Amino acid sequence: MSENFRNILITKPSSLGDIVLALPALRALRMSFPEARISWLIRPEFAPLIENHPHLDEIITFDRKLLGKAWFHPGAFGALMSLIRKIRRSSFDVIFDFQGLFRTASLAWLSGCKKRFGMANAREFATIFYTHKIPQNIEDIHMLGSLEFAKGVKGTKLLVVMGHTSCGAVAGACQNVKLGSLTQLLSDIRPAVEVVQMRHPGEDVCRAPHVDEISRENVLRTVKDITEKSTVIAELVAAGKLKVVGAMYDITTGEVTWL
Repeated sequence: MSENFRNILITKPSSLGDIVLALPALRALRMSFPEARISWLIRPEFAPLIENHPHLDEIITFDRKLLGKAWFHPGAFGALMSLIRKIRRSSFDVIFDFQGLFRTASLAWLSGCKKRFGMANAREFATIFYTHKIPQNIEDIHMLGSLEFAKGVKGTKLLVVMGHTSCGAVAGACQNVKLGSLTQLLSDIRPAVEVVQMRHPGEDVCRAPHVDEISRENVLRTVKDITEKSTVIAELVAAGKLKVVGAMYDITTGEVTWL
């Protein structure tokens, strides 16, 4: 990304675990654009998670419960208009929508920002509001290329694949959910589900504590896939110049367990 962005907005209002997983993106943006002003759009109940973060300049609250009533509640409509005016006045150079839903994507569009990045597999027709659509699959060539760039060009010493407890995507894969673009993501998790099913024959692995066991298994599989599918990363690991490790984040306690 050759642009010199000076004013950046991240839209990731929820949920707790997903916000935690988005934090490395905040650090990456700060490292790439050290002089930029970076703001984060987030629901008020999750705002304490990123308050006083050293790489963040501003928190913009997105009260979904209130704004969801905008179509029939005058006060809520006024709050929505106020939020839109604030974002437009901020004149952001670029918006990164990590939520991938209609409400955040359309808000990015209403901001007037000319560069709006989002996931190519975003839901609720969110992609129509993006100017740049990014494929999201840890095992595809684009993501592996990004990881190789992180080490080969930026000198990264450690790659962390982090899952989290009570993961909704894992629960969906466990139940074999089929839902549009989400189907491919969930199918990528299915091998981890099958491993755990073999460990616990006759048991319902779609319930705790097996869901978290599936998450851990998926993290370990992803670590293995990265080193197997990228010769660049495999050679760096073999030479002791890079480590690829897995971890689990407990959304209840905030603890991180290295795998």
